[in-house]
Amino acid sequence: AVLNGANFLFQVVGVVGITTTCGLMAWALLGLDTFSHTSSSYYVANHVLATAVACGLALIVSWAFMTVFDMTSDTLLFCMAMDIRQHGSAVNADHRLKELFNQARQTAARAQRAKEQKQQKLQATNARGAAKNSKR
Repeated sequence: AVLNGANFLFQVVGVVGITTTCGLMAWALLGLDTFSHTSSSYYVANHVLATAVACGLALIVSWAFMTVFDMTSDTLLFCMAMDIRQHGSAVNADHRLKELFNQARQTAARAQRAKEQKQQKLQATNARGAAKNSKR
């Protein structure tokens, strides 16, 4: 669930970033004399429409690219999980992917320990409060 959420966010940011960059580039290029001077054979009368078309095409291409990127990352993680399940460790994974995976495991373990410690403190505080109330 976390992976899908992260990949979706990465996909959206990628599509928006690529589309925006292409739109800005199209707008800047249409401002050149080649496209903005009425006597030019490449004159573009409606810069807004041309930029909108460029953004639409960029959106389609970037969405396709980011979808392939999403599937690739899912596949890599799935293959690594299968490798760990079958061999007990990631035998066939690249060392950089192993390092990243181990860092994520350590971070998750630290977060779990912190959560457990917080719950233990809360339980201890509640027990002291209950003990004080019972003495009254």
